[in-house]
Amino acid sequence: MLKMLGQSKKEKSEMSVPITSDFNTPEGRKWMTSALRDGPLEVVFTKSDGTERTMYCTLQEGVVVPHEKKTERVKQGHDDILPVWDLEKKAWRSFKLSSIVRVSFGDVWPND
Repeated sequence: MLKMLGQSKKEKSEMSVPITSDFNTPEGRKWMTSALRDGPLEVVFTKSDGTERTMYCTLQEGVVVPHEKKTERVKQGHDDILPVWDLEKKAWRSFKLSSIVRVSFGDVWPND
Protein backbone atom coordinates (compact mmCIF):
# COMPACT_ATOMS: atom_id res chain seq x y z
CA MET A 1 0.00 0.00 0.00
CA LEU A 2 1.03 3.59 -0.57
CA LYS A 3 0.36 6.70 1.41
CA MET A 4 0.43 10.37 0.65
CA LEU A 5 2.46 11.99 3.42
CA GLY A 6 0.53 14.81 5.05
CA GLN A 7 -2.29 14.77 2.51
CA SER A 8 -5.82 13.43 2.52
CA LYS A 9 -7.28 11.52 -0.43
CA LYS A 10 -9.32 14.64 -1.29
CA GLU A 11 -6.19 16.81 -1.36
CA LYS A 12 -4.40 14.19 -3.46
CA SER A 13 -7.22 14.03 -6.01
CA GLU A 14 -7.17 17.82 -6.27
CA MET A 15 -3.51 17.56 -7.30
CA SER A 16 -4.27 15.20 -10.18
CA VAL A 17 -3.71 16.74 -13.57
CA PRO A 18 -5.60 15.29 -16.54
CA ILE A 19 -3.30 15.36 -19.51
CA THR A 20 -4.53 17.62 -22.26
CA SER A 21 -1.23 17.87 -24.11
CA ASP A 22 1.20 15.31 -25.42
CA PHE A 23 4.21 14.50 -23.25
CA ASN A 24 5.78 12.83 -26.28
CA THR A 25 7.66 16.01 -27.21
CA PRO A 26 11.16 17.14 -26.21
CA GLU A 27 9.61 19.73 -23.86
CA GLY A 28 7.16 17.21 -22.39
CA ARG A 29 9.88 14.64 -21.78
CA LYS A 30 12.09 17.30 -20.17
CA TRP A 31 9.24 18.45 -17.90
CA MET A 32 8.35 14.89 -16.84
CA THR A 33 11.99 13.97 -16.18
CA SER A 34 12.47 17.12 -14.10
CA ALA A 35 9.30 16.47 -12.06
CA LEU A 36 10.39 12.86 -11.41
CA ARG A 37 13.85 14.02 -10.28
CA ASP A 38 12.21 16.40 -7.79
CA GLY A 39 10.22 13.60 -6.17
CA PRO A 40 7.74 10.81 -6.67
CA LEU A 41 4.71 11.03 -8.94
CA GLU A 42 1.61 8.93 -9.42
CA VAL A 43 1.36 8.27 -13.15
CA VAL A 44 -1.72 6.66 -14.69
CA PHE A 45 -1.12 5.38 -18.19
CA THR A 46 -2.59 2.96 -20.72
CA LYS A 47 -0.55 -0.20 -21.18
CA SER A 48 0.02 -1.70 -24.63
CA ASP A 49 -2.70 -4.31 -23.92
CA GLY A 50 -5.23 -1.48 -23.40
CA THR A 51 -5.52 -1.73 -19.61
CA GLU A 52 -4.82 1.22 -17.32
CA ARG A 53 -2.02 1.05 -14.78
CA THR A 54 -1.17 3.34 -11.89
CA MET A 55 2.54 3.55 -11.14
CA TYR A 56 4.16 5.37 -8.25
CA CYS A 57 7.57 6.29 -9.60
CA THR A 58 10.56 8.61 -9.34
CA LEU A 59 13.98 9.48 -10.69
CA GLN A 60 14.99 11.12 -7.41
CA GLU A 61 18.66 10.75 -6.54
CA GLY A 62 19.15 8.66 -3.42
CA VAL A 63 15.96 6.69 -4.05
CA VAL A 64 16.64 4.99 -7.36
CA VAL A 65 19.04 2.09 -7.62
CA PRO A 66 21.55 2.53 -10.44
CA HIS A 67 20.84 0.33 -13.44
CA GLU A 68 23.09 -2.70 -13.53
CA LYS A 69 24.10 -3.56 -17.07
CA LYS A 70 24.00 -7.34 -17.53
CA THR A 71 25.04 -7.62 -21.19
CA GLU A 72 27.19 -5.75 -23.66
CA ARG A 73 24.13 -5.10 -25.82
CA VAL A 74 23.46 -1.44 -26.49
CA LYS A 75 19.78 -0.50 -26.46
CA GLN A 76 18.58 2.14 -28.85
CA GLY A 77 16.74 4.89 -27.01
CA HIS A 78 13.13 5.69 -27.85
CA ASP A 79 11.91 9.24 -27.38
CA ASP A 80 8.43 8.03 -26.36
CA ILE A 81 9.62 5.62 -23.63
CA LEU A 82 10.65 6.89 -20.20
CA PRO A 83 12.43 4.54 -17.78
CA VAL A 84 11.57 5.23 -14.12
CA TRP A 85 12.08 3.67 -10.70
CA ASP A 86 8.83 1.95 -9.60
CA LEU A 87 8.41 2.57 -5.84
CA GLU A 88 6.10 -0.43 -5.35
CA LYS A 89 8.09 -3.00 -7.31
CA LYS A 90 11.43 -1.47 -6.29
CA ALA A 91 12.67 -2.00 -9.83
CA TRP A 92 13.16 -0.15 -13.10
CA ARG A 93 10.05 0.03 -15.27
CA SER A 94 9.02 2.21 -18.19
CA PHE A 95 5.96 3.67 -19.86
CA LYS A 96 5.20 5.49 -23.08
CA LEU A 97 4.90 9.23 -22.66
CA SER A 98 2.12 9.23 -25.25
CA SER A 99 0.06 6.83 -23.09
CA ILE A 100 -0.17 9.06 -19.98
CA VAL A 101 -3.74 9.63 -18.79
CA ARG A 102 -3.07 11.52 -15.55
CA VAL A 103 -0.19 12.67 -13.35
CA SER A 104 -0.61 13.33 -9.61
CA PHE A 105 1.92 15.30 -7.61
CA GLY A 106 2.73 14.85 -3.95
CA ASP A 107 4.85 12.89 -1.55
CA VAL A 108 4.06 9.34 -2.60
CA TRP A 109 6.00 6.66 -0.74
CA PRO A 110 5.34 2.95 -0.19
CA ASN A 111 4.36 1.78 3.29
CA ASP A 112 6.93 -0.65 4.61
